[in-house]
Amino acid sequence: MQNTDGQLADLATTDLPDDIESCHKILRETSNLNVELMAVCEELKKENKHAQWQIEALLQRLFGRKSERHVNPDQPMLPLFEGEATEQTTDEEHQPEPLGHEEPSTVRTKKPKRKGLHGRSELPANLERREHTVDVDESEKTCDCCGKQRKIIGSVRSERLDYDPPKLFVEVEVRPKYALDCDCETESPKIVVAEKPIRPIDRGLPGLGLLTYVVIGKYVHHLPHYRQADRVLTQSGVTLSRQVLWDWTWGASQLLEPLWELMQKQLSLSHVIGADETPVNMQYREEKTKRMKKAYFWVYRGDDHAPYTVFDFQPTRGQNAPDVFLKDFQKGYLQTDAYDGYNLVTARDGITSVGCWAHARRKFKEAVLSSPINAAQALVYIRELYDIEREIKVLEPVERVPVRQEKSQETLKTFRKWLESKQNSPDALPKSPLGKAIYYSLNQWTELTRFIDDGEIRLDNNSVEASLRDIGVGRKNWLFVGSERGGRAAAILYTIIITARRHGLDIWQYLSDILPRLADLSPGELEHLLPDRWQVPSQSASPAA
Repeated sequence: MQNTDGQLADLATTDLPDDIESCHKILRETSNLNVELMAVCEELKKENKHAQWQIEALLQRLFGRKSERHVNPDQPMLPLFEGEATEQTTDEEHQPEPLGHEEPSTVRTKKPKRKGLHGRSELPANLERREHTVDVDESEKTCDCCGKQRKIIGSVRSERLDYDPPKLFVEVEVRPKYALDCDCETESPKIVVAEKPIRPIDRGLPGLGLLTYVVIGKYVHHLPHYRQADRVLTQSGVTLSRQVLWDWTWGASQLLEPLWELMQKQLSLSHVIGADETPVNMQYREEKTKRMKKAYFWVYRGDDHAPYTVFDFQPTRGQNAPDVFLKDFQKGYLQTDAYDGYNLVTARDGITSVGCWAHARRKFKEAVLSSPINAAQALVYIRELYDIEREIKVLEPVERVPVRQEKSQETLKTFRKWLESKQNSPDALPKSPLGKAIYYSLNQWTELTRFIDDGEIRLDNNSVEASLRDIGVGRKNWLFVGSERGGRAAAILYTIIITARRHGLDIWQYLSDILPRLADLSPGELEHLLPDRWQVPSQSASPAA
């Protein structure tokens, strides 16, 4: 671009020529300069608008609602800044119904409000009851006149929830030694003593309860080892280093690794596998200096044929990670967020890629600030699909297909026509949030619509994303993994814990039972320790902690 400011200054201070030809030349140059300035202004307007979209999206991410649930349209939202209109909203339920759109056939009824947690709700029956009798004075148990003893006709009972703080104790193992006090000649030894029981960590200091506590403390309650050592164990007068706690954690992961490997193999039995990944900082040494690099936890969620949520840890986000992990998965569907890292898996002859409507919806949600009417229209279409899924949730997979082909297919046809009509329109520029949302949906249309012909395919991958929530919370507390070995141990433990939670198991009870059994595993016993096959022991208790 030329120096326009200098040219205008020269033109203003220079006398105009007398001949017409020179004047025409100056006019042509001025006209060309104006055209160039107009083009620059239009480009700056686009850049400014794009920057404004980014600012609004950032403000929404920082201060807006994180939940993707629909909010009550009657509930007003406070403005972020002074002077901002309070009527401005970011949810499709707050937007006026787009013109030419029919109401969904179902009527959505409001759920009754849940009562608060205060009050006299019944306490769980499985909790231990410790009765304490509050009796009247002895003088009140007799008649004041004749002295006859009062009879008990009943009692007034009330319950309060109490808590015993966790405590450490020393388990003393005593193995008596027996000796023969006779002169008999026998092949049996003169002195006998019972064999030492097999422990989860051989020759290790921790008992089963402490080992379970350390594992659950970090991977369920998100307590880093230094916090467990400094703020919990030290209060009982026990000094342990975080390295010792890590050694115990790694030892527990080694015991659980065969179960993790079995779950990985069982995943190949799934008809639909959902997959996702999340980054985590990993510490590594370079020239005797500790540095951080980005590594990844990958999660694979099997369906009802293999109901396991299996984690993997890899130092990269490359295509080889899922390709190697799912090497036995040769037939079925893989549902992802359109990341091309899964292309090697979906390139197999028997594997079909499936899209995620939650990701498509999220992109239109981000476009509400810059294009509220059009984004709301798209969100209404997507909401219709979810309304239909809510209706048929109780049906068997085979029964869902005809309903989807009748109702969902019609909504999809209308939605696609609308997307194509808005594509590349002035309201949906390619770099705008709405333009990106439309491009994503059309580019992923085949993958997004595969649920129509198979009742076992879910509409979205939300259940897989929810499996990564523990890592997201834990990452804010323990900050990083110390090595690839540490990341692999975390992946194994997250697999066992989150799969156990998926099946509604008491995690403490489950780990306390399977850890000693894995230390002394019998042939054919491993399959019975899987979370979906495990049976609750007849006598087992879970601590209040």
